[in-house]
This record gives sequence, C-alpha cells and structure tokens, in this order.
Amino acid sequence: MRKLLILFFILSSLPAFSKKNAQGVTITYQSSFNGVVDTTGFVILQISDDFAKIHSTRPADSYSPKIITYINFADSTIVQSAELRDNKLASSFSNFKYENGWQFLDGTETVAGIECKKAKVIINSNTIEIFYNDEMKFYGTPSPNYGVCKGVVLKTVMNGNRVQEAVNVSYSKKSLNLKPDDYGTVVESNVLRKMINENSTIVVDVFENQRICFDTSIKSPTDYSEISEDEVYRFANGTIVLKKVKLPDSAWNYDIFAELSQYSDGDAYDRTGSVFVIPTYSEISFLDGLLKGVECLPSFQTKNGDTQYGKVSTDDYVVPVELIRFFTGFGTRKYNHIKYGDFQWNDSVIYKQDVSQYASLLSNEAWIGVFIGNYDKGGHIIDLKLKFHPSGESKRKNVVPLFCTLNIMEMAGQCYSDFFDADSLFVDFNLDVDAENVYLSYISTGHGGWGGGDEFNRKPNTILLDDTKVVYTPWRCDCASNREKNPCSGNSINGLTSSDYSRSGWCPGTITNPVEFFYEKLSKGKHNITIAIPQGPREGSSFSAWNVSGCLIY
Repeated sequence: MRKLLILFFILSSLPAFSKKNAQGVTITYQSSFNGVVDTTGFVILQISDDFAKIHSTRPADSYSPKIITYINFADSTIVQSAELRDNKLASSFSNFKYENGWQFLDGTETVAGIECKKAKVIINSNTIEIFYNDEMKFYGTPSPNYGVCKGVVLKTVMNGNRVQEAVNVSYSKKSLNLKPDDYGTVVESNVLRKMINENSTIVVDVFENQRICFDTSIKSPTDYSEISEDEVYRFANGTIVLKKVKLPDSAWNYDIFAELSQYSDGDAYDRTGSVFVIPTYSEISFLDGLLKGVECLPSFQTKNGDTQYGKVSTDDYVVPVELIRFFTGFGTRKYNHIKYGDFQWNDSVIYKQDVSQYASLLSNEAWIGVFIGNYDKGGHIIDLKLKFHPSGESKRKNVVPLFCTLNIMEMAGQCYSDFFDADSLFVDFNLDVDAENVYLSYISTGHGGWGGGDEFNRKPNTILLDDTKVVYTPWRCDCASNREKNPCSGNSINGLTSSDYSRSGWCPGTITNPVEFFYEKLSKGKHNITIAIPQGPREGSSFSAWNVSGCLIY
C-alpha cells in the first residue's frame, strides 16, 4: 500500500499532458468530391520539431509509386520523395513562401473541433479556400504547393466542390521521428514529376534508328527457319522493317500508344507509311507473303484485269492491321538547309496514336512492321515505341480484320489499288457469336498527285455493311498547319506550297485518323461489306488509287 501511495504522489506531482505541451501531432484528412466521400484512403499529416511529413494510406497498386512529401520549416524547403520501380528512390527540393498569394477572408469555421480562420488563393484558374489555425504551436499543411502558412491547414475547398478536411487530430507527448534516412537520387522537380508519371509505363522499343529505304542489294529471309524473336528483318527491297516483339501478357488492361519518330535521310518526297501488326492465328498470314512472295496470298481479280494479292481477309487468311497510317513530310531534316523566309524546319516528325482498341493483337508477342513507300537509297530513319499505360480497367475488345488495300509490299510486286474506277471492294466475313456495340474502324486516303488526281479531289466513299449504307468523304483541309515539316515542298508565286493544299484524307507530315461507323448489333453468322469509290480516270501515265483498311471491333 505504501508503494502505491508513493507512486500516486510521484505521478500527481508531474505536469499534466495538454495540447499546449504536445511535442507532435498527427492529423488525418478525408477527401470528397461533389459531396461523395472518397473511401479508398486518407492523407496523413505528421508534425514535430519544425518538420512535417505527408503521405497517403491508399492501398498500393502494382504501378503507382509511393510518394512522401516533407516540409522543413527550419530552412523553408519542401522535399518530394518517390519510391519508383525496382525500389529506386528519387527526390526533389524546392523552397516555399508562407501564405504565398493568399487573400485573407473574414469569418471563421470549426473543423475537427478546432476554430479556423479563412483565406483563399487562385492557382491556374482554380479558386481554393483555405481554413487554418495559427494558435496550435505547430506549422503544417497537407497541400504544400499552395498551403504553407504559420499555422496548420485543416481544410481546403477547390472550386467549391473538391474538399479535403481533417477528421481526426491526435497529439503526442513525445517528438515524432519524421526525417528520412535517405533522400535517394536528387533531381529537379520537373524531372521527378516526369519520373513519377512514367514510372508505371511499360515501354517496348520496337525499332531504334532503323533505315527504311529502297535498296535491291538487301537480302530478306525466305523461310520461317530463318527468323527469330527480337531480330529486325527487311523486306520488299528495304521498304519494310519487321520484328517479332515481346509484349505484356494482358495488354487490354492498358492504354496503349504507338509512337513513331521519322525523318528523311535522302528521300525528298511525301510518302505513304504504315505501322502495322500481322495477325498470325490464321492458316495463312501476311508474313507468308513477305517470306515466300506476294503470290502465295489469297487474291481476287478486278474488272480492269489486275490481280490483287493479300488485301482481303478470307476463311484462312487475315490481312495486316494498321496501327498508324502516316505520311512523311517533304524531306524533313535532310533538306533543312533549304531556306524559306524565317521558317524553322522540324528536325523530325513525331506520330503518336492511341491504339488501345487493338490490345488483343498486342498481347504476349506480335509481329510489328513499318512500311514507307520510297525509291531512295538513303530513305528514312525511324524509331518506334509502344507505350503501355496501366488503365485500371479491362478494355478487351474483339478485333476482326477485314481488308487493307494499302500495297505494303509495293516494292515486292503488290500492285496499287487502282481498281475502284471499274470495280468495288467486296468482303465476306463470318462472326462466331452475336456481337454488340460493334463499330467499323475505317481508314481511307486517296492518291493521284496531279490536279485531276484523287489526291486533290473530294470523292465519297460508300460503305455498305449488309443492308446498312453510310457515305463518307475523306478530306483534310488543315495541311497548311504543317509547313514546318516540309522543307522540300515547292512554293508557288501565289504564296502557297504543295504541302499546304487540302487532300483526300491526309496531309504531308501527319497521321490519318481512323473514322468509326457504329452498328449496334451484328448477329452470329455470315456478313458482307462493299466499298465503292468513284475513282478518277487515268491521264496518260498518271493514275489514282485508294488505300482503305478496316477492322470490325466489338
């Protein structure tokens, strides 16, 4: 009993713990948008000894880096640290100013039982209301990019509907150990932001610094035994580069972008190009044509007497699928020495396109190629990357390749699609299941590069799928926006250059985007599609042609 009394007197003589003599504080914040509370996690702010730490309790996923922000009030610095892929740690340092840009407002509001003063700040056209208390002994904020003050920020409201609010405040008798042991690699803040954004991206380098040219001395493989994964092969006298690449196993869980860089290393003209993937699940594939010759592919006869090889899918053959239809500029880089006023020519052309709808063809592994039709030994230099960005949801779609009349094997005997003046394109196909939310992804460009040719004249494309008819006229009137990519494009006395003129669905130095035609449902079984184009007649040795490709997607 005596020992208990002694202990009682000792404890009673110690100073009572209160918020005023607390050595640390932990504040939990919850977010909401338009009144809907975010239940995935909280933001935690810990403060002790002129130092603050901010982190999130949201569960980690497979691609987002762990980010922690520190505020050192002793030297007015903010440190953002990110634990990137492979446990690589990187940080950036910046300085802050107290209450930077704040406008102080009248009135108070109670947040988590604490009376707060009010202010607002405008950041990039966003109005942010700030509720803070400057009598808590501590300094801290969950929003250091705009919210550092000589007090503690307990609530912010952005544009009246996005709220971050303290829901719990817990004091500590002892100092909190908040400083990290290591900041890792120190980089500039803009570099760190790029590292964070790209941390989750899977980048597949398909081609690096590859030449696409016309060179009859190039030897191509002629049998499957001569090809293997990750080797670059050239076909059609060097105008095609092809490679079998390893890709993510479940690509439909990603947003997929194809990114092509191209410049001239000799060719002065605007050329048709294509980034394509070769489906290999059919008995015959386009790869057979590359290896053994175009004549081994299924063909059809046109009314003008041509034999068109490998341009329509059949029961045992599937056409290549275009990921990007692009057109080179007139001599980008190679001819940048040509002066025209104060134009600053582009050093290269970047073509970037969302190809997520083709995820089923870009999973596990795929044969991917790039074609540029040209007759120059220097030709063009290209780089191609596929970038897989985690999407958080499955975007799996079925892809039915139907037709591709672009003569990708032009320099290996695949003739131009110049038959539309006398014939139409007919495709029969079969669906194994009833399909819903179906659309036709369709690319169409007209060619015939003289005044009367189809390149410079509007021509309606009539598409008949079973009994459903649509009419579409491919036309681009924004070509003049790309003058800086075309140093070798001739200039006329009327102030225009060849690359300025409007064209049938394309411009020099650009991508031609697919258009989509929606069909709510297609039943299981046989279907047919017909494409008719009023192609212009020949004029001497000049002729027009149409490069159309299409996939049914559902």
